[in-house]
Amino acid sequence: MNKRTKFSLLWGLDVSKGVLFLIAVVAAIKVMFNPGNDPMEVILWRLLEISILIVPLVIIGCAIYGYINYESILEKDKEAQDKKENR
Repeated sequence: MNKRTKFSLLWGLDVSKGVLFLIAVVAAIKVMFNPGNDPMEVILWRLLEISILIVPLVIIGCAIYGYINYESILEKDKEAQDKKENR
């Protein structure tokens, strides 16, 4: 596995944590304001859909974004490190 692929996979996993957290917060707020009267089967089915579809798609999407924008991400990281060192 080359350096670019490894970086994009690890970066995708790192960024996907934040994205999935935001999705969970929005879903929790939605449920809090409108809980509904869904039976347990529907709730479990939705949880299954989320864990099988949404989570891997977010991780893969973030990894693809990291692979495509590899140079710009490294450049921004280097600029941030240089700024931090100059302080």
